[in-house]
Amino acid sequence: MPGFEPIKKRLRKIARSGILQPFWENLFNKSLVGMNYWGAGKFVESGEIHLVQNLCSKQEGAIFFDVGANDGKYVKAIAVILPPSAKIYSFEPLTKMYTLMCDTTEGIGNIQRYNFGFGAEEDILAIYYNEGIGELTSLYNNIPDRALLNTEQVNIKTIDGFMRSEGIEKLDYLKIDVEGHELKVLEGAKEALKDGRIEHIQFEFGESMIDSRVFFRDFWEMLHYDYTIYRILPDGLREIGEYTRNLEIFHCVNFLAIRRIKNTAGA
Repeated sequence: MPGFEPIKKRLRKIARSGILQPFWENLFNKSLVGMNYWGAGKFVESGEIHLVQNLCSKQEGAIFFDVGANDGKYVKAIAVILPPSAKIYSFEPLTKMYTLMCDTTEGIGNIQRYNFGFGAEEDILAIYYNEGIGELTSLYNNIPDRALLNTEQVNIKTIDGFMRSEGIEKLDYLKIDVEGHELKVLEGAKEALKDGRIEHIQFEFGESMIDSRVFFRDFWEMLHYDYTIYRILPDGLREIGEYTRNLEIFHCVNFLAIRRIKNTAGA
């Protein structure tokens, strides 16, 4: 109503005042926590395990890719909830983390372990890390507040090439956690994506995307025609109905893309 416009203007001025900025900043951070940002690093609490349990725990013969397996704790937890007939492929390019992943998953018969990573094309790239800090390894070393001092040359393959060489017709669940290289991994799966042979894609989005110069819009443009995209929550999913710039939040969170039309290839 026109008569309320001066009041609204006055309230906006008060709300934007300097004295209230700490309140709004604190509220903004708490809102992000409520939306499950900063929760992706703890897979037990983030909803990731709960999600796989709901989607795949009763799916006999499910094929699961863990791209960026790190120390193997996540894939070990996944192996417990998937049926024994599931085939789990675990990929970790950094030698010391691959060795740790093998130790963590020792004795689990349906996990196949590979000491290479995935990208947009086959290559040999430098991966950066710090001794004694296994949590963070990255193909990008332009992180101002956490310089990675050591490097190792690692093999990079493509998901399309690997699926061809292994005779894998359909991938039920693709989980990607590769510190900013997620989009490149998907670019290396363009044939499988085009043919509708990947049912679920879980990918991390956060601070590392600044280092690789990737936006959420890039994932949206690649996936939204064939997939419905959700933000993963501890107790379920929140659908991303449309792209807005408000989605460009560079704090760690996981998303899930689910194919709209179920595929029967390889069944």
